[in-house]
Amino acid sequence: MSKINTVQKEKIHKILKYYPDNQSALLPILFYLQDENRYLDDMVLWELCEILDMNFQFIKDVAEYYVMLRTQPVGEKLIRVCTNVACTLCGSEELVEYMEEKLRIKVGETSKDGKYSLFTAHCLACCNNGPAIQVNDKYYKHISRKDIDRLLETTDAK
Repeated sequence: MSKINTVQKEKIHKILKYYPDNQSALLPILFYLQDENRYLDDMVLWELCEILDMNFQFIKDVAEYYVMLRTQPVGEKLIRVCTNVACTLCGSEELVEYMEEKLRIKVGETSKDGKYSLFTAHCLACCNNGPAIQVNDKYYKHISRKDIDRLLETTDAK
């Protein structure tokens, strides 16, 4: 059974038109497929190597190299906590510990119910608004423990 459907293949071919060669289009295509599938498993990568006529190991190495690309399943809510210097000085390390306790998982893990995955990020580009976190594609700035409690209640309700 194919993991890349016809609509996704059409989109891949549209993306390819904007780049001089397939290798140049690889990252945008990987991000697109991740958005569609939540993560990039080997089956998707194998199909992509056939579509792009590229080496599987090269594509897999690229997917595993970039921290914003995921080759393992993640929860419905992917939480990233910025741990760069500015956010750390504002308390992000304590927020990581608090979330690990609250979610009963460690950084890099997914909750048993599949709802949450917790990761750290080197920088979320919110240095003057720390500590900052990202939940899926939404950013939250000046986060406190109370904000995290409210955020988890809100995301649980959805």
